Amino acid sequence: MKTLLIHAESFATKTTEKALEEAEEIPGEYSVELRNVLVVFTTVEDGDSRNLVKLASDFVRDLKELVLKLKPATIILYPYAHLSRNLAKPREALEVLKFLEKTLQEEVKEIPVYRAPFGWYKQFSINCYGHPLSELSREYRVREEFITTGYNECLVSSKTAGTYKLTSDSRYVKTMKWVLSKHKCLDVVAARWRPSERINEILSKFRFKLVEDIGLRLHRLDPALIIEDKLLELSESIINELKQTHDLHGEKIVTQGYSKDSGKSEEFLCFTTVEDLKHCVSSEATSDHIKTLIELDVLRERNSYYFYEVVSVLKEPKPTDFRNYLTCLRKPQLTVLLNSEREALNLLRDLLSHVLRKLKKIELLDSLVPVFIVSQKIFEEGIQNSLNEVFNEFYEELLVVVKKDKTPWELAVEVYYIDSTETPTLLTKTSLWASTHELSEPSHKHVVTLASELLGPLEVLVYALIDKAHKTELAGKTPYIPAFLMPTQVRIIPVSKDHAGYAELIASRLRDAGVKADIDYREVGLGKKIRDAGINWIPYIVVVGDREKESETVNVRIRSTGLQKSMRIDEFVEFVKAALS
Repeated sequence: MKTLLIHAESFATKTTEKALEEAEEIPGEYSVELRNVLVVFTTVEDGDSRNLVKLASDFVRDLKELVLKLKPATIILYPYAHLSRNLAKPREALEVLKFLEKTLQEEVKEIPVYRAPFGWYKQFSINCYGHPLSELSREYRVREEFITTGYNECLVSSKTAGTYKLTSDSRYVKTMKWVLSKHKCLDVVAARWRPSERINEILSKFRFKLVEDIGLRLHRLDPALIIEDKLLELSESIINELKQTHDLHGEKIVTQGYSKDSGKSEEFLCFTTVEDLKHCVSSEATSDHIKTLIELDVLRERNSYYFYEVVSVLKEPKPTDFRNYLTCLRKPQLTVLLNSEREALNLLRDLLSHVLRKLKKIELLDSLVPVFIVSQKIFEEGIQNSLNEVFNEFYEELLVVVKKDKTPWELAVEVYYIDSTETPTLLTKTSLWASTHELSEPSHKHVVTLASELLGPLEVLVYALIDKAHKTELAGKTPYIPAFLMPTQVRIIPVSKDHAGYAELIASRLRDAGVKADIDYREVGLGKKIRDAGINWIPYIVVVGDREKESETVNVRIRSTGLQKSMRIDEFVEFVKAALS
């Protein structure tokens, strides 16, 4: 970010017209006249939002020093795109400017802080004082160092190049640095994260709402609930597939309340009771599942047994990424006890294969980074290599963290979604570990536990889908949600009342095939009907008029590809069925 600071005796500005399509909305004309003002001409550069807290901290520190020296009566942030060629995208620039304005208002309370509208052509007149500090320039760069902790070892496992150590020039150091720091491979501080305005807009379109207080909570109404239910069904289908191939027995359970934190959970909430006692609780169901399964002695007659439930997570927020920022999560939790390490590894391999295939179905696979976390013993025995074939089908390489502690037999796979700000957020985690329990059957004392979030918390899945659509938008393409998740999959638009009967015939054929279709009967123009369907992100828009009725065809617009084509009714029904399967 670059700034030009002018201490002016007088400054006046007013908007004339929009300069950008993404210009900030303002009520009417903006104009302001100020005296004894520090004018901060500001150019936001590409990537400035990635470590916004550090950037804002340095910026505000400099301005506070100038305020003490110059004694201005006001400050005005003035968006100015002429100090650099490396400009940020409009949404990023506006997000940075708003954050700087808010931070300044919080830190410099003795004088008012203004901000001129972003994305507008503006007239301005300025009368500079002319003293030695009346014209200054500043440039802000956040430099991050690559510091290896030496505690754990980070490696890259490549399908073609084998396994090698992570180096400072690796792409993972840029995108996954705080994850690597969490796993004690690097020593970096995570940048502060917050959802962008555009993400909030898209969430609202589907009746999701982010409520921000001490953290974030995701409220939802129809059609948001429909999307979440479909995602949950997709997770639960993995259990049904595993039951068929592994003779897996178990049950779905429902529990209420929270467990005392076991110390292993990353998602917990600590609070102080009225007696001033600190108490930590966890919504990680794994420990409760294991305890109950052990007490029931489930391995006496079987080699494996599972519990499954949808867990409500209440936790302390951390503003590093979407998942950590949330105070509430709703996630599937599968816990399996097995008495054989070999069977546990086979189950893990098949489970991960199903998870990756489902994530491919919802079109997230190319935005994911898988990370293996293994104990030294697991790594030395090469056990994780047996899982490589699962990932080699989808990825050229993956990260491996080798833990240097004394954990004897433990393996975990974390899958991170890289969002539009290049911030990784944990999408899902599956763990496998061996432990000794007091069982009635001595031969079953060595128990292996598999714990999986399947496709991950529903809120994080929703965020990934919305953000992936936003990425498509940023690439200049039409954003969309996979059609099988949408509450309305086909919108049929009759050109006139004369075509309503034909529209109903098409809708009936689609509904008989399990496709969610509706008809726009409104007495408004055809163009408005088509625009409204586009605004609602309807995957398939079918327009029927005289030509379609006479030829028994449909004219369909496909949102995900931008294509428009004519098909016979039967052909269209089969086309949509295949796309939704």
